[in-house]
Amino acid sequence: MSPSRPRVKRPRLPVQRSRLPVQRSRPPVQPPRLPVQRSRLRLADLPRTAIVGLRARRLRAGLSALGVAIGVAAVVSVLGITRSSQADLLARIDQLGTNLLTVVNGQSIQGDEAELPAAAGAMLRRLDGVRQ
Repeated sequence: MSPSRPRVKRPRLPVQRSRLPVQRSRPPVQPPRLPVQRSRLRLADLPRTAIVGLRARRLRAGLSALGVAIGVAAVVSVLGITRSSQADLLARIDQLGTNLLTVVNGQSIQGDEAELPAAAGAMLRRLDGVRQ
């Protein structure tokens, strides 16, 4: 082993600070801005731009087309169902005849048979065009 040396404390030297005034940095000077010319998308550019977008995002384009197709099919089916229901109702009314209306008891909210008022027949006879 090596002999250990005694540690000698070295005196610290005082730090001298300069007494010069601190110069603050200025923000950088920006060059003057040139006027920006806005570009316009011409009508002739639209098909080309659309094709580029469709080719770049094929899955998105396919899902959008699928959504449009499902929406159109839903509207067509709803309109078809309502039209067929309307035609069925009109056909049933035509089977009854133009001058026949049958009044019968219905059901109450609880499911019991609802009774017509006793004066219902007399009230209906007072209407014009009603035959018994």
